Parts: sequence; C-alpha cells; structure tokens
Amino acid sequence: MSSNLEQQVIDVLAACLGSAGQHIAPGADLVHDLGCDSLNIVEMVEALNERFDQQLDPGAIRHWRLVSDVVRTVEQALGRCLVE
Repeated sequence: MSSNLEQQVIDVLAACLGSAGQHIAPGADLVHDLGCDSLNIVEMVEALNERFDQQLDPGAIRHWRLVSDVVRTVEQALGRCLVE
C-alpha cells in the first residue's frame, strides 16, 4: 500500500470528518472509532471521487469497515484507470 496514497486518502477522510478525523489510522474502524454514519460515507465517497477523478466501486464501498478498506478501494480504482 502506497504510504503517499494512504496519506492522501486519510487527508480526505479527515476533511470530511472535521475534528473527528484528526487522528485517523489505517486500522481505524469507520463507525466505532471515527463515528461515521451513512451521510459521512456519502460525503467521503464524493470527496474521494473528486480528489482522485475516479468513480469508486459501489460494491466495494458497501464493505468498508476500516480506513484501510477505503484506501484499498481507491488503489483498485486507480489501478483500473492505469489498465484502461
């Protein structure tokens, strides 16, 4: 996992979460550790789509539990872009 990409994703999540996102770790649970609700997830998806100029896979988004899951989804989207 690219630490630069990971940090970029964490920065986007922190911006979406405000003060709750100040200390985000890759292993943080989106709901239990960061207090995300469905609206936060929608905001994160929109911000990530815009930041990386990608459409994230809705199937993968449904399975997000940890910050590392979000990073993996972005990596996969960017990988698809390189192949296409």
